[in-house]
Amino acid sequence: MSQGVRGEQLRGHLNRRGIRILRALDQVATEIAAPVAAVSIAWLLAQRTIAAPIVNTFATHHVEELMQGAGISLSRTQVAELTRAGN
Repeated sequence: MSQGVRGEQLRGHLNRRGIRILRALDQVATEIAAPVAAVSIAWLLAQRTIAAPIVNTFATHHVEELMQGAGISLSRTQVAELTRAGN
C-alpha cells in the first residue's frame, strides 16, 4: 500500500537533522506561544537570503497559522537556535 508522494517526501526528512529542527521549532513555539508554522515563517523572514517564503497548505487554519508568522519577531538567540538545528 502506497503512502503517496507527500508521505515519501516527508519520510526523507525524518532523520536526525529533521528531528533536531522539529525540536527547535517546538521549543521556540512554546517560548513565544505561537504555532510552529508561524515560527517557521518568522525564521524564514529573518533570513537575508530569502526574499519571499513559498508555502503549501491544505486547510484554512494552516493559512491562518502561517500568516501569524509575518507578525512575529524572533530574538537573535531564537534565530540562531533554529539555524543551528538545521545545520
